[in-house]
Amino acid sequence: MNKSVITPTGGVLQFAKAPVPGRVKTRMQPVLSPAQSQALHEALCQHAATQCSQAGEWRYRLCVTEPGHGFWPETLARYQTWPQAEGDLGHRMAQAIGQALGQGWRWVVVIGSDCPELDRECIRAARDQLAAHDLVLAPAHDGGYALIAMTRPLPVFDGIDWGTEQVLAQTLALADQRGLSVALLPTVSDIDRPEDLPLLGQWPALRQFVR
Repeated sequence: MNKSVITPTGGVLQFAKAPVPGRVKTRMQPVLSPAQSQALHEALCQHAATQCSQAGEWRYRLCVTEPGHGFWPETLARYQTWPQAEGDLGHRMAQAIGQALGQGWRWVVVIGSDCPELDRECIRAARDQLAAHDLVLAPAHDGGYALIAMTRPLPVFDGIDWGTEQVLAQTLALADQRGLSVALLPTVSDIDRPEDLPLLGQWPALRQFVR
């Protein structure tokens, strides 16, 4: 078990896709048009960055697809962007975590851009749990997870059926096989399907997408 002292020299990696119409939030259609789905994706990206960044307390990086896309410098210019690696989601997360740790980060929290419930308190809770656990996860209601945190590279990304309801269970099984201690944060909801849209009424900047 890793019981190293947690310091403020770590940070958050927010994974985000470039907001290309027809390639983001496609499961929201036909309830939302392609343009509305794009706008929702952009709003969720901005919301996550605003809710989860905390200058002076931790570092914050956007791990993005299509790093040359104009959305990043036009809308999220205050955040440094890192290009995502090639490969499946697990490989891309592992590479980003390795990059951060290789640059001297003492802890890393990885989040997506689809869960508006995540905020600074969630980041602090994940960071603090790393003082006594190898791995921290925030389960999602769809069977995946919305947050993963660690202080060293951990072999918990191989053989996962990404995008399915088995992601969390498979990750926990891998952690158990490798003798890793795990802390689970409260379960949260991703915004992926039309039935998720009513949840957005909790946040003023996202209420326009409630259907």
